[in-house]
Amino acid sequence: MPNLPELADDPRTLFWKPGIDDGLYPLADARPYWSVVQGALISSIAISSHRKINIRWHSEDEHLTATRRFLTPVQYDSMPVVVENLTVANTYMGVGDRWLLSGTAGERVVGAAERAWRRQGGEKTDWNAKFNDHFAQCRDHGGQPTPWAGPIAGLDFVLEARNLKNYFHFKKELFSNLTLINEIEGFDGQIIIVCEDPHAPGFVLKFLDAVFPELAGRVQFVQGPMHFDRALTVWHGDFAYFQSPTGHIDGLFPPDHEFTGLTLGASMTKVLRHNGYHRSVAKLRERSLGLAAQIDAPPWPDRFWVGRRPTPGHDRSIANEDRIIAELARNGFGVVYFEDLSPLRQIQTMARAKTMASFHGAGFTNLIYAANGAKVVELGTLQTGIQRLGDFSGLAHVSQADYSVVIADFEYDGPRVIPPLRGHGLYPVRISNRGVDHLVEHILDQT
Repeated sequence: MPNLPELADDPRTLFWKPGIDDGLYPLADARPYWSVVQGALISSIAISSHRKINIRWHSEDEHLTATRRFLTPVQYDSMPVVVENLTVANTYMGVGDRWLLSGTAGERVVGAAERAWRRQGGEKTDWNAKFNDHFAQCRDHGGQPTPWAGPIAGLDFVLEARNLKNYFHFKKELFSNLTLINEIEGFDGQIIIVCEDPHAPGFVLKFLDAVFPELAGRVQFVQGPMHFDRALTVWHGDFAYFQSPTGHIDGLFPPDHEFTGLTLGASMTKVLRHNGYHRSVAKLRERSLGLAAQIDAPPWPDRFWVGRRPTPGHDRSIANEDRIIAELARNGFGVVYFEDLSPLRQIQTMARAKTMASFHGAGFTNLIYAANGAKVVELGTLQTGIQRLGDFSGLAHVSQADYSVVIADFEYDGPRVIPPLRGHGLYPVRISNRGVDHLVEHILDQT
């Protein structure tokens, strides 16, 4: 196994550089890493019982718009590649003796590297400057990697998985990449998914069978770390855009925008997540909607609240949910539990929805399947608004939905109105009776 660098090392030598380092070879000729697309309509309101929270969210939302929102969404290319000396470890991917900046694995390794740097006493500003130097080296001396000209037969297709038990991570980060297999002419190998816990939950296997029936018997879940002398995998164009000699951000921000160059360091990952999606996600949407359209199903409400059945040790339900459901029912809304539906029925239900609303959770991953212009309302907290907004906005862009975030209160009885937002997990939502009225009014306004 190659000796990959410690994450606390200098970021100028930590990451693989296209056109400079060998080891990664696309199967297709060069094409743009990013392309401009039509996206979602994204908005937010605050309905907290505490003025301090509402003011804070207004400030945060203004900051997001001023510093992290592109003028237009983009699609990041996703391409099958051959990699020599591929390592999958700790949900990161390495090429030879460098870590790979690509997709969500790239996001994670960037964040882990900055944290490791700071733990050993380095300043964030120093790390950011050196990280930016990495991109400058790529732009000044790199280029497009050489296309693969060798055989494909006998190579396996390798992916990393962060968390098979979480619907969001499974669907967005792993499942979508399987759509690229049909672009690999001559592929006859196995699909190897490397994860820390290789025991795939039932819903994972059901979605594999429903959406990728042709892969039956070819998918293996194995525990990492793993090394492969040569294998197929996926390279996403999100970070590659900045590593390209022509990489720039002209036209994505207003001229007086505060985002200048790559000065956000590791925070650039949030910018990427909030403003675009991978081509593989668009391919998953197309494939899934096509399959779901073929099944016969009885009528189902096209305006609904998504409930969530509690699981042992994981119940983030909200005390006033019954009142929300009752108020919506008086206006013709039903209640849907996605986990009770088969995979294709779940996809079909979301595709037919005119309005879907719920509290923050992995069920919003189904934004991938929403109809263009569908109204999707997420009830959350200041914490989810700040830390998790980018999780679903990219998925809203792929469906061109009308996605709004509603900020309510925390299920928190501590001494402060705003509890510590980091280091304590996600707080459940608390919503007052007056807040329920505001929420229902907002949902009905969206229909």
